[in-house]
Amino acid sequence: MHTFETKPAIVLFMMISLLWSGTTYAQVVSSGPHTVGGFIGFTDRADADFTFGAEYEYDMQGPWSAGALVEQTPDVILGRDFTVLLGTLHYRPQTLSRLKLTGGAGVEFKDVVGDDIRVRAGAGYDLFIEGPFTVTPRIAVDFGDGDENIVLGVSLLYGF
Repeated sequence: MHTFETKPAIVLFMMISLLWSGTTYAQVVSSGPHTVGGFIGFTDRADADFTFGAEYEYDMQGPWSAGALVEQTPDVILGRDFTVLLGTLHYRPQTLSRLKLTGGAGVEFKDVVGDDIRVRAGAGYDLFIEGPFTVTPRIAVDFGDGDENIVLGVSLLYGF
């Protein structure tokens, strides 16, 4: 069983994210139904590994949107890379439209052993910078293959 231990960098990241979101008063600007972006962060697989990726989201009018994401976690020390490819579904509560609750399912491709099915549950909070650009700090947990991985990071998104 994997136990999550609090790491100072993760706590600092979350504190900065909450502080930034609490002090950001930018106006929400509506853009088109499509959103594309990039992701950088860390995935905890017994230790924190750098992760980067890309994502797409389609707004289905209302609180729901759907999309896909791909995240790559290169392991430069042992050379065991992990790639996660997920279909996602997002829900935004009407009373807190910047909060994005995310669920997803897909496959994790590994350089070691074999590939496995992954299920993700997570949340993000949209911080609007200007026009169609947003910054979204995210936290998620990936389940599968009898373990769970914590994913922390931030997405830069562009709506059109």
